[in-house]
Amino acid sequence: MHDNQEQYSGPGGLYCKLAHTFYEYFGYSEEQYKEKKEKEKEKLKDLRKRFQNKKAELKKIKNTHGENTNRWKKAKKEFEKRKKKYNKTKAKVEQEDFYDAVNFLGLDLRVEEVLIFSGVSAVMIFFSLLAITFVSFFQLSNNIFRISLVSTVVLPLASFLLLSHYPEILANRRKVKTLAKIPEAVTFLTISMQLTPSLEKAIDFSAKNSEEPVSSGLRKILWDVYLRKYPSVENSLVNFAQKWGKWNEDFKMALYAVRESVLENSHEGLERSLDRANRIVIKGTKTKVEKFASSLSTPSMVLFALGILLPIIIGAMLPMLSMSSITSLTSSMSSIKEGSMETVNNQKSNTVLIVLLMDIIFPLAAFCYSYHILGKRPGTTKPPSIPSTLTKKKRIILTMTSVTIGVSLVITGIFLLYSMGGDNITRTAYAMPILWGISVPISLVFFVDTRERKKRREEILELEDQLPDALFQLGSQMVQGKSLEKSFENIADSMGETKVGKFFRKVVSKLQVQGKSLEDVFTNEDGILENFPSNKVKGSMKAVFRASQKNPKDAGKNIIEISSYQKDMQNLEQDIKNDLSSTVDTMKATGTIFAPLVMGVTTALYILLSDVIGKINSGGADMISAPIFTLIIGIYLIEILIIINYFTAGINYGSDTIERRYSIALTLPIGLAVFTLCTLFSQSFMGVV
Repeated sequence: MHDNQEQYSGPGGLYCKLAHTFYEYFGYSEEQYKEKKEKEKEKLKDLRKRFQNKKAELKKIKNTHGENTNRWKKAKKEFEKRKKKYNKTKAKVEQEDFYDAVNFLGLDLRVEEVLIFSGVSAVMIFFSLLAITFVSFFQLSNNIFRISLVSTVVLPLASFLLLSHYPEILANRRKVKTLAKIPEAVTFLTISMQLTPSLEKAIDFSAKNSEEPVSSGLRKILWDVYLRKYPSVENSLVNFAQKWGKWNEDFKMALYAVRESVLENSHEGLERSLDRANRIVIKGTKTKVEKFASSLSTPSMVLFALGILLPIIIGAMLPMLSMSSITSLTSSMSSIKEGSMETVNNQKSNTVLIVLLMDIIFPLAAFCYSYHILGKRPGTTKPPSIPSTLTKKKRIILTMTSVTIGVSLVITGIFLLYSMGGDNITRTAYAMPILWGISVPISLVFFVDTRERKKRREEILELEDQLPDALFQLGSQMVQGKSLEKSFENIADSMGETKVGKFFRKVVSKLQVQGKSLEDVFTNEDGILENFPSNKVKGSMKAVFRASQKNPKDAGKNIIEISSYQKDMQNLEQDIKNDLSSTVDTMKATGTIFAPLVMGVTTALYILLSDVIGKINSGGADMISAPIFTLIIGIYLIEILIIINYFTAGINYGSDTIERRYSIALTLPIGLAVFTLCTLFSQSFMGVV
């Protein structure tokens, strides 16, 4: 039934494959599916007939007896009831939102496949958790049993809701991120229309230089015409605009403006229509980002409070809560043998409970909430995609080296803890290599992998920033009658050692030294733009080449227009960065410095109380050992630092893997170093021995 394997490679591919597999084993046969659909259609048809009959009856009563009579009110009530039932059944049968989502994602999925996959998965999770709950009732503590019991009820229901709505969730996230690609696509449309007022060529040019999924949508406009689905490009474009306009009205209106430009009889009218298209989409995108930025303060505060402050407060209270152990010391000392066994069980129970809270539940909740917030963030222009400079051999060496360092640190820490004696400060210090063994491999791999890529991308971004001004100068010189080659040479000399100056100098070198034509330089496979990581630069230079085929003065005017469009995009991106960056600066600084400081003091305070209680009761209280508590808090800190950087980098840069990994690589050792030093110094200051 599902032979096309390409559907498994895009967003939601694994989900789609699992849904097909589950449906194959637990779902309907093709005959049963068709029979089910026929019954649903018949039921809907019957309800529609009853609804229409009741509507006709209501109209007849209105004409005969008038409105506001008892008979009309009764008929009206019955009509509303039938209407509600019909609309509900229609929505259930047609599942318009679901099929809009899967069509947007390009997934071949049925509602029945999703429901069976979600239901069977929830049942499997339920029985797995039920078995754990059964074992915990007889073998483990009451705390573990209560947690297992709650999980058995909550997790299957949560998994069913998440899996059944996953296509809509994924489609909504992708639509929001697509906002970044729409202004760029419209800019390429308008640039091409300025050069050659052909809608077909403009759509093809934009599709070749835009990013997914906009490029695929634009290509489909042309394919639908070639396959005779629509009689003309204009009709296909209108259909595309209406489809995407359901969730982005600005894009629809911009496409309408581009279409109207074809109907203009003058060049001035063409320019007005194209300028209006750009203004609509840029203003709409900026408005959406400003709205998101203004609404970001409350979710960020909630994330900071629930994901960072609340766990920190609970961690700081744990030493105080442990003071309750002192009240039970008298009874525990009266029966040391029995009490010691109970103490061991209580200690294990407390350890598991704190690990669940601090290292699993709190970080998981913080990550899920940050993921939810970032799903509402309108996308910004995607930074240049820089492939990794590491070869397969270097990547293997890096991974093995990082793992070796991490394992060595962890083994060293474990050996020191179980083989060496010492006071509490010493034993806490022995636990630190284990934490560093966890964080060092992560930081090392991320830093080595992203350092050169980030440096290369910063150079490309600098070139993009300088390009609009350079294009304006290029166009101005051509308006004066100079050739494109001479204009490139003059701009390369005037821009000096800037990135755009060096780029233009490469163009001049290929033209003059290597004797290549403009077409060879800009469009051929061995040209300067081949494998160039910036769509903005590639699209602009291809547009310059197309403009150069006109006379120099007209070409210069077109290049100045290209410069103007790129400048508008540049200003939009800068405004977006300014709106979003200020919101998370405090959160990042607080999470990197404040959280490690508080966690360090908390650990030292807990160790102090543990030492005091241990001296009072030689039989031992139900407290977690100092090194184990340090590990629990340290692991929580590592997790929360990763989540904070995931969130802040996501707000500032969108779904940019390089920035996220680079930020984690730098922040993780800083935060852990602050925690290590604060813990040890706090113990020394408090006099813990």
